[in-house]
Amino acid sequence: MATTVIRHDAFGRFEVVRRAEDSKGTCEWCGNKRGDSGRLFRYGHQADGFCTPINWDSHLFCSRSCFSAYHS
Repeated sequence: MATTVIRHDAFGRFEVVRRAEDSKGTCEWCGNKRGDSGRLFRYGHQADGFCTPINWDSHLFCSRSCFSAYHS
Protein backbone atom coordinates (compact mmCIF):
# COMPACT_ATOMS: atom_id res chain seq x y z
CA MET A 1 0.00 0.00 0.00
CA ALA A 2 1.16 3.49 -0.77
CA THR A 3 1.93 5.76 2.15
CA THR A 4 1.63 9.54 2.29
CA VAL A 5 3.88 11.73 4.43
CA ILE A 6 1.65 13.94 6.58
CA ARG A 7 4.30 15.74 8.63
CA HIS A 8 8.09 15.80 8.85
CA ASP A 9 9.75 16.85 12.11
CA ALA A 10 13.38 17.65 11.27
CA PHE A 11 14.32 18.30 14.90
CA GLY A 12 12.72 15.10 16.17
CA ARG A 13 13.95 13.23 13.09
CA PHE A 14 10.70 11.44 12.26
CA GLU A 15 7.77 11.57 9.85
CA VAL A 16 4.09 10.95 10.41
CA VAL A 17 2.70 8.85 7.55
CA ARG A 18 -0.69 7.41 6.67
CA ARG A 19 -2.18 4.85 4.34
CA ALA A 20 -5.78 4.45 3.23
CA GLU A 21 -7.53 1.21 4.08
CA ASP A 22 -10.86 -0.11 2.93
CA SER A 23 -12.54 -1.23 6.11
CA LYS A 24 -15.96 -1.95 7.47
CA GLY A 25 -14.85 -0.64 10.89
CA THR A 26 -15.34 2.77 12.44
CA CYS A 27 -13.12 5.68 13.39
CA GLU A 28 -11.58 5.04 16.81
CA TRP A 29 -12.22 8.64 17.95
CA CYS A 30 -15.56 9.79 16.54
CA GLY A 31 -17.20 6.52 15.47
CA ASN A 32 -17.65 7.63 11.86
CA LYS A 33 -18.05 4.57 9.63
CA ARG A 34 -16.08 6.10 6.77
CA GLY A 35 -14.17 9.32 6.27
CA ASP A 36 -14.90 12.00 3.67
CA SER A 37 -13.00 10.00 1.05
CA GLY A 38 -14.97 6.83 1.78
CA ARG A 39 -12.02 5.15 3.50
CA LEU A 40 -10.40 5.01 6.90
CA PHE A 41 -6.73 5.76 7.49
CA ARG A 42 -4.01 4.07 9.51
CA TYR A 43 -1.31 6.44 10.78
CA GLY A 44 2.26 5.66 11.74
CA HIS A 45 5.64 7.11 12.66
CA GLN A 46 8.86 6.52 10.77
CA ALA A 47 12.26 7.57 12.07
CA ASP A 48 14.68 9.31 9.70
CA GLY A 49 17.22 6.93 8.31
CA PHE A 50 17.76 4.46 5.58
CA CYS A 51 15.19 1.63 5.48
CA THR A 52 13.70 2.22 8.91
CA PRO A 53 10.41 0.39 9.55
CA ILE A 54 7.14 2.25 10.02
CA ASN A 55 5.50 1.86 13.43
CA TRP A 56 1.80 1.67 12.52
CA ASP A 57 -0.93 2.61 14.99
CA SER A 58 -3.32 -0.26 15.67
CA HIS A 59 -6.42 1.97 15.26
CA LEU A 60 -8.15 3.41 12.19
CA PHE A 61 -9.25 7.04 11.90
CA CYS A 62 -11.43 8.97 9.44
CA SER A 63 -9.23 12.10 9.46
CA ARG A 64 -5.99 13.59 10.70
CA SER A 65 -7.89 15.67 13.27
CA CYS A 66 -9.41 12.54 14.84
CA PHE A 67 -5.96 10.93 14.95
CA SER A 68 -4.48 14.02 16.63
CA ALA A 69 -7.36 14.32 19.13
CA TYR A 70 -7.10 10.66 20.08
CA HIS A 71 -3.38 10.96 20.83
CA SER A 72 -3.49 14.30 22.65
